[in-house]
Amino acid sequence: MAARSPYVITLDPADRQTLEALSRRGRAEHRQVLRARIVLAAADGQCNADIARALGVVVDTVRKWRKRFCREGLPGLADRPRSGRPRVFPAAAVAEVKALACELPAQTEVPLARWSCPTKMLVAAVRAGVGRETAHELIKEHSLRAAGSLRDGRPDNPLLATLGADERFPLDIAQLTELLADRTPFTGVAGDQIAEIGKRVAELTGRFPEAVGYASESRL
Repeated sequence: MAARSPYVITLDPADRQTLEALSRRGRAEHRQVLRARIVLAAADGQCNADIARALGVVVDTVRKWRKRFCREGLPGLADRPRSGRPRVFPAAAVAEVKALACELPAQTEVPLARWSCPTKMLVAAVRAGVGRETAHELIKEHSLRAAGSLRDGRPDNPLLATLGADERFPLDIAQLTELLADRTPFTGVAGDQIAEIGKRVAELTGRFPEAVGYASESRL
């Protein structure tokens, strides 16, 4: 037999009417509806375990709101003020920063990087006179072989060496090394992206100067 709660709830007609109306209110927040139903079930004599099972919550949730109602009545079912640091920035500033952080690069006309090592080697091979499909297959073949060597424990990547030594490919290892020495094309327009974000942040801090000196509290 389930243990009976020491917090026995007896409702007067006014409180019952209020709770019943809340429990049926379609537009009320779910947590408020749930609390009303817990109290009503407790007032009908149900034990905590049965209430929890019927409403799909843990027993501790039932205990909490039963106890709160016994001590404080209807006001006890309201959310209490949360502790913590007071709001520093207006809601509009928070929303704009979140939107900026989630914005896709293409929306600011500064898309992601457009080049990779295989793409650059492919373009160079085609310019040297090899067909695109042939160059693509050669790069793929040697890339797979290099990946296998790395999986087998080889410490260095042999791709440039083996591809450059293949007579079917028009660039030797020296030319490939020189081709890939400049990594700037691989960053695409990252510099422009950073500049755009910096400009947008400057606009925000200009409108919300208190944000400049903000430092988050340690979480450790």
